Amino acid sequence: MKRDIIAVCAIAKNEGPYLLEWIAHSKVIGFEKIIIYDNESTDHGPAMLKALAAAGEIDLNIWVWPKDAETGPQVPCYTAAVEKYRDEIEWIGFIDIDEFLVLKSHDNVRHFVEDYSEANGIAIHWKLFGADGHKKRNDDKLVSERFTRCEDVARNPLFGRSAKSICRIAKIERVKPHFCVLTDGLYFNEKKRAIQPKRQPFGTHEIAQINHYFTKSYEEWLIKAERGRPSRSLTAEDKFRAVEEFRKFDRSHVVDTSIKKYREATKREMARLKALIDGVPAA
Repeated sequence: MKRDIIAVCAIAKNEGPYLLEWIAHSKVIGFEKIIIYDNESTDHGPAMLKALAAAGEIDLNIWVWPKDAETGPQVPCYTAAVEKYRDEIEWIGFIDIDEFLVLKSHDNVRHFVEDYSEANGIAIHWKLFGADGHKKRNDDKLVSERFTRCEDVARNPLFGRSAKSICRIAKIERVKPHFCVLTDGLYFNEKKRAIQPKRQPFGTHEIAQINHYFTKSYEEWLIKAERGRPSRSLTAEDKFRAVEEFRKFDRSHVVDTSIKKYREATKREMARLKALIDGVPAA
């Protein structure tokens, strides 16, 4: 039976150190179903995800993708999610494990979505956060605590152009990494202006934004580069990012601490989730 549920969906491969914070943050801001597809991870992440799924906190799916596939696993995975959950939920957001939704004018995701009731798709623009001088991973702090400097979009608007989407699942015809092709209806940006997602205007971040912790520290970037891009096949020339790209994406020009308002609630939620899976590594 279809229910009025707002869900968030992500595919994860060896994202173990970051999963608990991302899940906790997603719950704190009001996503009512957390859907994660594990893409053959070899770290501790699957054990934690299985424990959280057994506790009823997330929906866990195992995603095995052929090594000789001509495309990467991400888009086929999200396409499968749309088919699986089409009759169960109302809205779905495709937001990666290194992306955190920040709401500036609404208390939670439901209030946000209700404010865009005339749309079938909502585009929320990125803010790209850099390493801010961090060389090593530090598990004593949240990702959102460690990295507080981002691109100055006013100075370089191209880095605020990319977006992620929350869409009515019944209206999704096709999924792409940053937006969905809809069967009909309007696609709004945060200012409730109808847009064509593949021809996105420069983004604004007054009502909502996606904090994209793309590089994290230099140590973490090296691991990310080696893991490869989920939107690319194993044989694609650009599957693996060059180490030198770190300099391009290390955008640490201005301070943005808008996510700070969720910090204590996120820590409390992380503690609650840890208690549920006592004995299973969570970091």
